[in-house]
Amino acid sequence: MREVELHRNPGQQKNAKEQIERARQEKQLAVQRQRDDALLRTYTDEREIDDSRERNIALPEQAIAGLQLRLSQSRASLQGLRKQTETYAARGEVVPPGLNEDIAEEKKEVQRIERDIERYEQQIVSIRERYDDDNRRFRELKGTKDEAPQTANP
Repeated sequence: MREVELHRNPGQQKNAKEQIERARQEKQLAVQRQRDDALLRTYTDEREIDDSRERNIALPEQAIAGLQLRLSQSRASLQGLRKQTETYAARGEVVPPGLNEDIAEEKKEVQRIERDIERYEQQIVSIRERYDDDNRRFRELKGTKDEAPQTANP
C-alpha cells in the first residue's frame, strides 16, 4: 500500500480498493472491446478465420518437415559413428578420441533438433487454440450457433 493509504480509516481503504478494482475491470472491458472490434473488422465469416489459422500453421509445419529430415540424417550419422566405435572395439583397438567427440556432438545435434521440433509443435498448438478462441468469440459476437470449431489437423 502507498503511504497515503496507511493514514486512511478502514472505510476509506475499502472504498479506494473498490475504485482500483472498478478501474481494473473497466480497463479489461476496454481491451476486450478493442479485441472484439478488431476481430469483427478483420474477418467477415468463420471460414476466413479458419483460412488464416491454416496459413499461420503452414510455416511451423514446414519447419518441422525440414527438421525431421535433418533429424533423420543426424540419427543416421550417429548410428554410423557408433558402428565405427564397435568396429574398433571388436578389433581390440582403442577408439580414437576424435570419434568419441564426434559422437558427443552428434548426440547434441539430435537433441537440439528434437527440442526445435517440440517448440514448433507447441507453437502449432498455441496457434490452433488462439484461432479456436477467435472463432468462438466471433460466433458470440455475430450471434451465430455455437458449433465445434472445424480444425483441419487436430
